[in-house]
Amino acid sequence: MPWSSGRPSGVRGAVQPAALDGDVTSAWSPSRDDAEPRFALDFGAVREWGGLVVDWAPNRHAADYIVEASDDGTEWRAVRVVTGGNGGRDHLDCPESESRHVRLRVPQRG
Repeated sequence: MPWSSGRPSGVRGAVQPAALDGDVTSAWSPSRDDAEPRFALDFGAVREWGGLVVDWAPNRHAADYIVEASDDGTEWRAVRVVTGGNGGRDHLDCPESESRHVRLRVPQRG
Protein backbone atom coordinates (compact mmCIF):
# COMPACT_ATOMS: atom_id res chain seq x y z
CA MET A 1 0.00 0.00 0.00
CA PRO A 2 1.51 3.38 -0.93
CA TRP A 3 1.74 6.06 1.72
CA SER A 4 3.82 9.11 2.44
CA SER A 5 4.94 10.97 5.48
CA GLY A 6 3.86 14.38 4.24
CA ARG A 7 5.81 17.26 5.74
CA PRO A 8 6.80 16.49 9.32
CA SER A 9 8.00 19.31 11.52
CA GLY A 10 11.62 20.22 11.16
CA VAL A 11 11.68 19.26 7.48
CA ARG A 12 11.49 21.97 4.86
CA GLY A 13 10.28 20.78 1.47
CA ALA A 14 10.93 17.07 1.11
CA VAL A 15 10.13 14.13 3.33
CA GLN A 16 12.99 12.71 5.32
CA PRO A 17 13.05 9.06 4.23
CA ALA A 18 15.24 8.07 7.19
CA ALA A 19 12.14 7.93 9.39
CA LEU A 20 10.58 5.17 7.32
CA ASP A 21 13.48 3.25 5.84
CA GLY A 22 13.42 0.38 8.35
CA ASP A 23 17.06 1.01 9.24
CA VAL A 24 17.50 1.34 13.01
CA THR A 25 20.74 3.28 12.51
CA SER A 26 18.95 6.17 10.76
CA ALA A 27 16.23 8.44 12.14
CA TRP A 28 14.03 11.47 11.56
CA SER A 29 14.83 14.41 13.81
CA PRO A 30 12.94 17.70 14.22
CA SER A 31 14.75 21.00 14.03
CA ARG A 32 16.16 22.26 17.34
CA ASP A 33 13.86 25.28 17.36
CA ASP A 34 10.68 23.22 16.92
CA ALA A 35 8.82 23.68 20.23
CA GLU A 36 6.15 21.07 19.40
CA PRO A 37 7.61 18.39 17.11
CA ARG A 38 5.26 16.19 15.15
CA PHE A 39 5.53 13.52 12.51
CA ALA A 40 2.53 12.69 10.33
CA LEU A 41 1.81 9.80 7.96
CA ASP A 42 -0.71 9.88 5.13
CA PHE A 43 -2.00 6.42 4.20
CA GLY A 44 -3.54 7.82 0.99
CA ALA A 45 -7.06 6.69 1.97
CA VAL A 46 -8.99 5.98 5.15
CA ARG A 47 -7.90 2.64 6.57
CA GLU A 48 -8.25 0.66 9.75
CA TRP A 49 -5.16 0.28 11.92
CA GLY A 50 -4.74 -1.10 15.41
CA GLY A 51 -1.55 0.52 16.63
CA LEU A 52 2.02 1.47 15.84
CA VAL A 53 5.55 0.68 16.80
CA VAL A 54 7.87 3.61 17.48
CA ASP A 55 11.61 2.97 17.63
CA TRP A 56 13.33 5.86 19.39
CA ALA A 57 16.94 6.75 18.67
CA PRO A 58 19.20 6.21 21.71
CA ASN A 59 18.97 9.10 24.18
CA ARG A 60 16.57 10.99 21.87
CA HIS A 61 13.11 9.88 22.95
CA ALA A 62 10.10 11.86 24.09
CA ALA A 63 8.84 10.92 27.54
CA ASP A 64 5.37 12.33 26.84
CA TYR A 65 3.67 12.31 23.46
CA ILE A 66 0.29 11.89 21.77
CA VAL A 67 -0.75 9.68 18.86
CA GLU A 68 -3.46 11.43 16.86
CA ALA A 69 -5.64 10.45 13.91
CA SER A 70 -7.39 12.48 11.23
CA ASP A 71 -9.52 11.79 8.19
CA ASP A 72 -8.60 15.09 6.49
CA GLY A 73 -5.17 16.09 7.91
CA THR A 74 -6.69 19.19 9.51
CA GLU A 75 -8.91 18.06 12.39
CA TRP A 76 -7.04 15.71 14.76
CA ARG A 77 -8.27 13.47 17.58
CA ALA A 78 -6.13 11.78 20.22
CA VAL A 79 -6.14 7.98 20.08
CA ARG A 80 -3.32 7.33 22.55
CA VAL A 81 -1.54 9.46 25.15
CA VAL A 82 1.85 8.31 26.39
CA THR A 83 3.36 9.66 29.62
CA GLY A 84 6.63 8.66 31.20
CA GLY A 85 8.06 6.87 28.16
CA ASN A 86 11.62 5.61 28.53
CA GLY A 87 12.73 5.28 24.90
CA GLY A 88 13.65 2.15 23.02
CA ARG A 89 10.77 0.47 21.22
CA ASP A 90 7.20 1.49 22.06
CA HIS A 91 4.40 -0.86 21.00
CA LEU A 92 1.27 1.30 21.05
CA ASP A 93 -2.14 -0.34 20.90
CA CYS A 94 -4.79 1.88 19.35
CA PRO A 95 -7.76 -0.51 19.02
CA GLU A 96 -10.49 0.20 16.52
CA SER A 97 -8.59 3.12 14.98
CA GLU A 98 -9.52 4.21 11.48
CA SER A 99 -8.18 7.25 9.63
CA ARG A 100 -6.32 8.47 6.58
CA HIS A 101 -3.65 10.28 8.63
CA VAL A 102 -1.83 9.41 11.84
CA ARG A 103 0.70 11.55 13.64
CA LEU A 104 2.92 11.52 16.69
CA ARG A 105 2.98 14.90 18.44
CA VAL A 106 5.20 15.99 21.31
CA PRO A 107 3.21 18.73 23.11
CA GLN A 108 6.20 20.22 24.93
CA ARG A 109 9.78 19.54 24.08
CA GLY A 110 12.03 18.83 27.04
